[in-house]
Amino acid sequence: MVNLLFKILNFFKKRLKDPEEAEKEINLSNLGSWLDFCTKQIISEFDLDNEILNYINKVNDSRFSIKTKVEGWQKSSELKSYGGAEKIIPLFIETKRFLDQLVFSEQVSLDEILVRNSLFEQNLTKLIRYLEDSNFAEDYDFLNKNDGANVTINPLFKELIDLDAFRKSFERAVIQSGYIKIKNLKERLGLINETISRFRILQKELERKKERLALTEAKRKEKEELVAKFKEDPDYVSREDLEKERKSLLKEINDNKEEILTLFNKLKPLLDKYKVLHPENTLSKDYIDDPVSAFLGDQGLAIKHSLHHIKALLKLGRFSLSPEEVDSYLQFLYRYDDNYFDELHKNYFNLTVEYEQKGSLLKEDSFAVRIEDALFRLKHFEEQVNKLEEEAFSLEERTIGMKNMILKEKELLQNLIKVGLGKELYLKCEF
Repeated sequence: MVNLLFKILNFFKKRLKDPEEAEKEINLSNLGSWLDFCTKQIISEFDLDNEILNYINKVNDSRFSIKTKVEGWQKSSELKSYGGAEKIIPLFIETKRFLDQLVFSEQVSLDEILVRNSLFEQNLTKLIRYLEDSNFAEDYDFLNKNDGANVTINPLFKELIDLDAFRKSFERAVIQSGYIKIKNLKERLGLINETISRFRILQKELERKKERLALTEAKRKEKEELVAKFKEDPDYVSREDLEKERKSLLKEINDNKEEILTLFNKLKPLLDKYKVLHPENTLSKDYIDDPVSAFLGDQGLAIKHSLHHIKALLKLGRFSLSPEEVDSYLQFLYRYDDNYFDELHKNYFNLTVEYEQKGSLLKEDSFAVRIEDALFRLKHFEEQVNKLEEEAFSLEERTIGMKNMILKEKELLQNLIKVGLGKELYLKCEF
């Protein structure tokens, strides 16, 4: 043990004092090779290859010895005569299964042994727990009846503990050599390198996104300039005026319809009474159900004759109305005479014709079509630019976040190298 400690101290002192060994700056991309070099030095300095060989031989010898004893116990006459044999035999079978798994290949590496040892420790813990819970844990005297020995500890438990002692001794030597520290540094470096790979993929994606953004922005600017050029053209102003006129005409048309609806809604009670007196007059029903459609579809304005007839019936008192109501309706009908209905009808159709004519001019104007196309494309590229800007911004934020994370991990790795290996290194990281 003293010699081993001396080797450890000598190894690290030598590494600290060797000026050629103490590189102050190293690229993160070269750190893996540097750690491999340190690993080889440790393996050589602490003769870990020989430690591996001795460990495997000890495990193999112990494994063979335990398996031989267990098989002997399982076949012994003492066990056969023992009352609880059926509960002990499964334990022996489980022990042999554990031993059969504890085999190392001839060209096994140190890392592979450490992985196998972890599984070895887990399986051994389960087996010992199985042993402790069995009858055999306390009742094993029947195995020593022939030789008269007084065994104070369970023989299988002792063999397994001795076997595990080889593992602990080997792992202690590996830990004291500093190999585990370098192994952990390599694993951390591997995680950093994975993050750097993802970072570079993200960087390329960001570059492509920015290229697309630049191309789309150029297209947007091109369409913006084209629209500005169109706006300077006299025809563009005419188009704007034309659209304003159509909007104004549409308002007049709707106002005209509203006037028709209001007028005949006031006459509806009178038309209902007239329909009762003259059910053969279908025109009155049309005006009651949909006055606007009825009036616009009444090309000869036959409604005027019906209203003249209603006026005469009012004067004759043929409707069940009070004198005041009769007088009110007569005044209303005198106010809205034939000329009013003619003008109202004519005005609607004139407005409609003018509205459609101006709409046709817009559709037939190739210049207008080009303007609409330019405006549509400008809007499309504006939307694309906004979308790409948002995506590029999100990617840039992720890139910055990942870069900061890499730098923090690099700083932590530097500190771990300093604490674990006693080396002052500055790790360069190129993005």
